[in-house]
Amino acid sequence: MLANNSVCIIDGKRTPFGKFYGAFRDIPAPMLAAYILRTFSEQLAEEYGINREHNIHQVILGNVIQAGIGQNPARQAALAAGLSVGTSALTVNKVCSSGLLSVKLAAQAIACDDADIIAAGGMENMSLAPYFIKRPQKKVYGDVLFSSANTYFDFGAEEIVRDGLSDGLHDAYGNGAMGRIGELCAKVSRISREAQDAYAYESYLRAFHAIDDPAFYEQIESGDMPIVRDEEIHEPDLQRMQSLSPVFESSRGTITAANASKLSDGAAILLLASSAFAEWIGMRTLARISAFAEYSDEPKLFPTAPTYAIKKVLQQANLPVTAIDLFEINEAFALVPIYAMRELSIPHDKVNIWGGAISVGHPLGASGARILMNLVYALRAKGKKRGIAALCNGGGEAVAVLVEVDD
Repeated sequence: MLANNSVCIIDGKRTPFGKFYGAFRDIPAPMLAAYILRTFSEQLAEEYGINREHNIHQVILGNVIQAGIGQNPARQAALAAGLSVGTSALTVNKVCSSGLLSVKLAAQAIACDDADIIAAGGMENMSLAPYFIKRPQKKVYGDVLFSSANTYFDFGAEEIVRDGLSDGLHDAYGNGAMGRIGELCAKVSRISREAQDAYAYESYLRAFHAIDDPAFYEQIESGDMPIVRDEEIHEPDLQRMQSLSPVFESSRGTITAANASKLSDGAAILLLASSAFAEWIGMRTLARISAFAEYSDEPKLFPTAPTYAIKKVLQQANLPVTAIDLFEINEAFALVPIYAMRELSIPHDKVNIWGGAISVGHPLGASGARILMNLVYALRAKGKKRGIAALCNGGGEAVAVLVEVDD
């Protein structure tokens, strides 16, 4: 729990989200983030007269698929944005929760007086995820360690691996695709294919209608980018969605390409400041952060983890679920918000009102920041007060945050 009014969200911006192998296919993740950081820095200099090089004190960014990017991607983004070499930078990897955990770390640093202004969020380019050759694993027989193949002579034993699948979308504990765990959860929780398709259809529809909502686009900074809107957003076709074959289980599977999140590229960053500093400078504030919670369970239970992270953050704030006006629950799979809505008795009209990762896209390191940003702008647009953002991540965990908009 954070001290009341200790940390404020000053601003939140993101790139449009590019589809897999789409408009951003050749732009490294740090360069996508640098664009947003530069925008923040220029705005702070222009609106508040704070020196452009020194107006962001720290950068904390989530990034999941890091192979081949180079050292500390967050530092690369900070320097590419023209920030001072004295600006510290940290790269965070908590899989899909990376962007939201970055905000938590930033809020804690500000609450401890480590910095006055921190840019926190995430970035990902899944299109640029490299292939690599995996060295054959060694096997243990009793007390003796043997190589499963001689890497000098048994060349056929090497395995070519796609980093995005291996480090981002592959369960490290059960040795399978995350979607297979989703299928297991759907069966145990009795969430049908029909329910998932219906939810996904509504997500697409909400995102499609959000195209005409200026409040939705207030968060998107496109500038001279090759796209000005999220590439995945389109008018849905329910019959076509229902005709798709399951991806992870051929016979009785329920998860399809349409009711699961989309591989995407993009960056999303929020600007945080102490309430005292914001008041001293005269900054407008979008919202204040009231509480964070992290929840951990068995890796195979990751789809249900956001439900219990939400419960935990409500307990910390001593609030009933009915006191929350809007929710952003990341749509890793449709079953994730469906389960949360059912278990917590949350009406669908309070959840993901502008669509979610199914319809907008899911750049792994950036999604946590996107859902929080979406929540803040939606609360303000609808004249609401409290909201919770939550998302799951591989390993059976989830992060949730409670924010409040002042009158």
